[in-house]
Formats: sequence, structure tokens, C-alpha cells
Amino acid sequence: MKILSLFIRSNNGIINCHLFNAQSIVNKLIELQYVLYNTNCDCLFITETWLSSYISDGQIDPQNKYCIIRKDRPCGKGGGVCAIVHKRISILPLDISSKYDDLEVIGFDLVGVAPVVRVIVMYRPPYYDTNAKILVRKWIDFFTEYITSCGKQHILVGDLNLPHIDWGHQTSSPDYIHSTIFDFIVKHGYSQFVNFCTRQENILDVILCDDDLLIAKVAPHPPVGHSDHYSSRV
Repeated sequence: MKILSLFIRSNNGIINCHLFNAQSIVNKLIELQYVLYNTNCDCLFITETWLSSYISDGQIDPQNKYCIIRKDRPCGKGGGVCAIVHKRISILPLDISSKYDDLEVIGFDLVGVAPVVRVIVMYRPPYYDTNAKILVRKWIDFFTEYITSCGKQHILVGDLNLPHIDWGHQTSSPDYIHSTIFDFIVKHGYSQFVNFCTRQENILDVILCDDDLLIAKVAPHPPVGHSDHYSSRV
């Protein structure tokens, strides 16, 4: 379980966050709880949770210190996204329209800061077939509806599985999936804050923000458990 650390500036101080692709937190609950209870963690963003209804929020956070927002894959193994936010942080979970049920995405607004910061946690599976192209159009519709609102700042975190985007040089391969998402992100003024490889030689995980001053620092951490992605702290 490789962790990326992310530090978010707010008018109440720095919010300490972690992002990681877990490839199942079911078999990493001890490591997960260590991060929650021993690292001064305000927010934990997880992709590929592999959770189901058989795993309760109480099993994830037995001390009941966090608000848990999750979307489990309804059938089959894999996928899933989750945000675990300390109860000292004031948030308002997003009520995402059912028309986006087939997207693995959740979100919330940080309402204790000014302006409001909207955080989106997302996972796009590594598929590039016809169905994946259809879902890309739905991702664009979702982004248009939820991350272009005036009066808010936006942070998008997660794993988009787009290895052929060169974020450093601001270029993308011309295929429909990569170019469509890349063009939207660039058009709306988002910057990618992950500038190091997170899986082998690829940057698959993203921390995107439309205000460069909002993110104080992003840094990699060694894996926890057996995931093959670095985790990030924001």
C-alpha cells in the first residue's frame, strides 16, 4: 500500500491527507488503522478499496473518529472508492446523481473553509474498449456538472489509469480516452501535482487542482501492505 501525502492549505491551517490505491483494504485493515490513528491524518482517500457490504464502517474505523464516505463496486471483485475524513473537519458529502452510478466516484465539500473546497475521489478502471469510451463521455458530463462550479475550489484525487499522459510536458496520446480527459483537465485550468511515478514507470495517480496555491506539498511514501502504487500525502 504505497501512500502519497497531500497538504491542503485552508484558513484553519494545513489539512493533512493521504492518497493510495489499496488493491483491497480488507487485508490491510491493521495498516490502514495505523495510518488513521498514528500519523495525524485528517483525510484518507482510497481507490480500489475492494470493499463490499460485508465490511462495515465500524471495521474500518473501530474508534469512530472519522466520517466515512464510500462507494463499493456493486458486483464482482475490485474497484471501489472511499474517503475517510476526521470528524474535526466539517464536510458536506456530495449527493451525486444516479445517472453516474456506473462511475466509481464520490465527493464532499470542505465547508469549514472559505472559499468552499470540493474534493472528488475517483477511480477509472484500466480499460480502453468501446464501453470505456462511452464511460469517458459520462466522466466528462460528471466533471462538467460537479467540478466547474463558480465560487468553489476543486481538488480531484484518485487513479485514472491514463499512462500515456505526460503531465510534465502537458501532452497526451491522441487516442479518444486519454485525449478527451486530458483536454478537459487542461481547458479548465487544473494542474497535476504528482510529478513522480506511482506505479512502475507510470504516473497513474492524480492530484489535480484548479488553484495552485491550495496545495502546499505532495510527497510519496513507501508502500503499506502489498499494493503496487505509491501512496501520496497532500
